[in-house]
Amino acid sequence: MNDDGTVQTTVEFDLPCGIEKDGQVHRRVTMRRMRNADFMKVSQDTRVRQFAKEDLSVNSSNPIQLMLTQDAMNQMFSILFTQVVLSIGDIHKPTKDVFDNMFTNDVRAMQQQFSKLNEIDEVGEQAIPFGLGGK
Repeated sequence: MNDDGTVQTTVEFDLPCGIEKDGQVHRRVTMRRMRNADFMKVSQDTRVRQFAKEDLSVNSSNPIQLMLTQDAMNQMFSILFTQVVLSIGDIHKPTKDVFDNMFTNDVRAMQQQFSKLNEIDEVGEQAIPFGLGGK
């Protein structure tokens, strides 16, 4: 929520590394707040359903399974970002392939901004189910 009591619906920020495309580095991200329809679309994706199913049987003492769980979370974020990221530089409506090929610290920066933008302060909960908010 903004200082004037209005809800912040978009945020702009710069990626630490950026995406190189056609000889130009794109760093400036415009992201909007997630809507219920975005979550519904992501939750209906067969890849997300498979990741969620596999995640339920993870043995937290097995480092390989933990790594695969993190990969599943990254895949879910890639799908979610296709819904809420409006642009990265001159790349409008970036695809999952764009997010899959980003540098790790760029993905982390996007996850952090996504988490901040989507917090619900009145309820004290995040709008993101499955722990996707990154707190």
